[in-house]
Amino acid sequence: MHKTQELQPTFTTVEVAGQYVDSYNFFVTWFIPRFIRPFLFRLGFVRRDRKSLTKEIRTGPRYIFCYHPHGVIAFGITGAFVGEGLEINKFFPGIHCFLLTLVNQFMLPFYRDYIMALGVGLVTRKGISALLGQDQSVSIVIGGASESLLARPGLNSIVLNRRKGFIKMALKMAGISNSSIIKPGENDLCLVPSYGFGENDIYSVYYTKEGEDKLDPSEKLPKRLLRYVQNWLKKNLGFTLPIITSRGIFNYDFGLLPYRRPINIVFGKPIPIKRLYGNKPGDPVSSQEIQYYHQLYTDALKR
Repeated sequence: MHKTQELQPTFTTVEVAGQYVDSYNFFVTWFIPRFIRPFLFRLGFVRRDRKSLTKEIRTGPRYIFCYHPHGVIAFGITGAFVGEGLEINKFFPGIHCFLLTLVNQFMLPFYRDYIMALGVGLVTRKGISALLGQDQSVSIVIGGASESLLARPGLNSIVLNRRKGFIKMALKMAGISNSSIIKPGENDLCLVPSYGFGENDIYSVYYTKEGEDKLDPSEKLPKRLLRYVQNWLKKNLGFTLPIITSRGIFNYDFGLLPYRRPINIVFGKPIPIKRLYGNKPGDPVSSQEIQYYHQLYTDALKR
């Protein structure tokens, strides 16, 4: 992972109080009755240590990490924000980020409990609003199912021009949270463009025509049938199934495991989101605001 700029922590840990507690060794804890322990302190067998009581206070903006490209399964952003394998809490200290995914993944028994235990949330309006309203940050894969069909080694095509919902949600939540720490004029919410170089290289994908939903009569029947099924799944279920090949456990020419290729995630400069054209927090979001920030985000991603 790489970052072009340090992000201001959303939370800062401060000490609110301190108290002294008795520190017992293993023998005292398990074999000496509790009513005898005060006498042991007078004899010097017990050490009294100072314990600090801390809490987190809001001191910085919330973030929406926008990830590209989707690839087949979005391995890059999953490895970054799910668990501590890449020590994300040290990479972005003071920022609590939740990876969001489709609601239909929460309909699968056992798998739903698994991803909930990992801290994965819903990529819905209510899900995003709930987390941002509690001063948390979220990570979203912008391209979605349409972008997964564009994944193939060496290609960096993304779906962005018609993806404006994340801009509208950011404008809607700007200045609205449970915290009163952020003062007027300070950055309350930021978009962070993120790109995973190598995300499309970990699987070989049977490629269909990029960005086209209509079937081409000149194509052969198997390919047309495949594209019809993929488009139907995308339209009705919100996800689709790219046809992939990769490696196995003991072989390197066939299987479903990803190839051993690196994914380098670059986090760009945060884009502060503030209401424009006389609008205030809580006002309806205008199309002019959406278009302005969408163009600003597109330019930032190209850098």
